[in-house]
Amino acid sequence: MTEATFYRWSLLLPVAVPAAVLPAGFIPGVQDIVRPPLQLLLMGSYYGGAPYAVFAVAILLWSLKRPSADIRRFVLYSPFVFSPVAAVGLLVQYPYGWSAQWVFEVTLIGACAGIAYGYFYVAVAELLRRALVRRGRLRSEVPLAAAT
Repeated sequence: MTEATFYRWSLLLPVAVPAAVLPAGFIPGVQDIVRPPLQLLLMGSYYGGAPYAVFAVAILLWSLKRPSADIRRFVLYSPFVFSPVAAVGLLVQYPYGWSAQWVFEVTLIGACAGIAYGYFYVAVAELLRRALVRRGRLRSEVPLAAAT
């Protein structure tokens, strides 16, 4: 697999990670351990799911003719690009109470949450990329030493 293909598939991480962790929430004895992170992951999916779907399709279309170096560079900045999308998504989902203070607070919360969740998934994707390169499953165009 090429890096560009890997980055395109990694757009599914915000769906795959909560889906992979969800069954652990039903295992007796494990529930108390996984409940807080699982709730955060599911909350992120609930509030950011629709805006992220639009964002992911746009990134996918943008990346089709790009070299992996361009895609990787964008991935590193993507949470900052996504944060206004997340903020607007929150405003669209809750179109009541449009006072200036409310709009500011919701926009700020949406932007900060978008950045935090985004960099969590960027870190997961980068860890997966490095593991796949080390195991020979991914043809890297960026040497590991230069990628740090």
